[in-house]
Amino acid sequence: MRRLYLVGGTMGVGKTTACKYLKEELDRSVFLDGDWCWDMHPFQVTAETKRMVLENILFLLNNFLRCPAYEHVIFCWVMHEQEIIDRILEGLELSGCEVHVISLVCGEEELRARLRRDVEAGIRQENAVAGSLKRLPLYRRLHTVKIDVSALSPEQTAERIGEMGNRDVVLGKARLQDWEDMYRNVWSRPETARFMLWRVTKDEEAAKARMKRTIAYEKTHDTYLVYERKSGQAIGFAGIEEVSPHVFQEAGIALGPEYAGRGYGKQVLQILLEQSILLGGREFYYSTRRNNAAGKALALSCGFVYRHSEQRTDRRSGEAYELEVYRKGL
Repeated sequence: MRRLYLVGGTMGVGKTTACKYLKEELDRSVFLDGDWCWDMHPFQVTAETKRMVLENILFLLNNFLRCPAYEHVIFCWVMHEQEIIDRILEGLELSGCEVHVISLVCGEEELRARLRRDVEAGIRQENAVAGSLKRLPLYRRLHTVKIDVSALSPEQTAERIGEMGNRDVVLGKARLQDWEDMYRNVWSRPETARFMLWRVTKDEEAAKARMKRTIAYEKTHDTYLVYERKSGQAIGFAGIEEVSPHVFQEAGIALGPEYAGRGYGKQVLQILLEQSILLGGREFYYSTRRNNAAGKALALSCGFVYRHSEQRTDRRSGEAYELEVYRKGL
């Protein structure tokens, strides 16, 4: 699966340098800086040049994404408005592509210091400082994953970005042929169903029927199968739902027992958090049964804070249980 990295950030935050390191870190990668697509003298920002630069960017990125020589396509630009990001994503052919949209941010004093070094080195003009500082707060409003680079070197920033594309698991929409993996790894396993609200699937025909229902459900919901990257097997499922404006919760996370204890659950939850941010989320809620030690440990490892407990009834058995609810700001 190809991976696209859109890396935004205000002038001087370190986008280009970090992305150059990222290109060297990732095998079969290609890098485009949006500024190269309208490197002109004198520099002019008009309706015509803005249309031109976007067309140039989309043309090059789509060519990179179509070329089988590349597995990683890296793009950086200021991208300080959500409309810019949306127009780029809407113009790209992203079928079968894993997309990471990232904003590099830092503290105001750190940005000022970085810009001052650039001015002294003759890389930027003095008037760039005020303009860059003015844009900095805009990134907090974007539907992007934020990386605070205040204390990070360009190499460390590249490493952080690269980690997002080097996970052991990926999420994808269910396919009919996944029924066998899901039956073997998840749906037939009572230990996986124990803390969930679904019943174990008894036979292959029932698994095929369940997969058809899953495919239909996923068409209208932000739910996915979990695939192990190295084997390509479907090993679980996960999803999110928006319960109120800008507030999301997980819609269930389940992994087959053979894949527990490998850190896969934490990676899945991190992907769900990133997906919620891209959809405009500002809060995220995660819930788990009180006696689910692994579920509670997962919440705490991802920075969630316990909020409250609710009394529930397991509709399969009629037994009462306590559900603990955790919260994390995005």
